[in-house]
Order: sequence, then structure tokens, then C-alpha cells
Amino acid sequence: MTRHKTLAAALLGGLLLLAPVPFSLAQEEVSAEEKLAALHLEIEKLRQLLAEAKNIQSLEKAGLPREDVMRMRAAIELKVQAMIQNILKQIQEL
Repeated sequence: MTRHKTLAAALLGGLLLLAPVPFSLAQEEVSAEEKLAALHLEIEKLRQLLAEAKNIQSLEKAGLPREDVMRMRAAIELKVQAMIQNILKQIQEL
């Protein structure tokens, strides 16, 4: 029994020594993949927002007051700038 316990402890100790290395590498890989997926999602959202910004001019032509159109345009421009800053930050983190 003592020999089996010693062997089990040695195996368990060896496994514990080896376990953190692959786990941490796998954790970093998943983290990088998740960051890249989040970056792609943020870029797609930015594309959609830019497409909406182009449609604002058509709202003015459709009869929306110019003041409202200008407010919407300013809000979208601020949102675009914030998204660009966020995307740049995400790229730096990769």
C-alpha cells in the first residue's frame, strides 16, 4: 500500500507541476481569440454606423428639420470617434 500511495503521490505531483503550463497557454489563446472576435464585431458595428451616417442626408431631404439632422449628425460623429478609439485600443491590446 505504501508503494502505491507513493507512486500515486509522485504521479499526482508530476501532473500538478505540468498542468499550469498548458492551462495558462490555452487560457491566453482563448483570450486572444475572444479579443479578436470582439474586435471584428466592433469593426462591423462601426461599418453599420457609417452607413447610417450616410443616410442622414436623406432624412433632411425627406423633410426632417435641419437642426434635428445636425444634432443627429453630431451625435453619430461623436459615436464614430469613440468607436475608432475603442478599436485602436483593442488592436494595441492584441
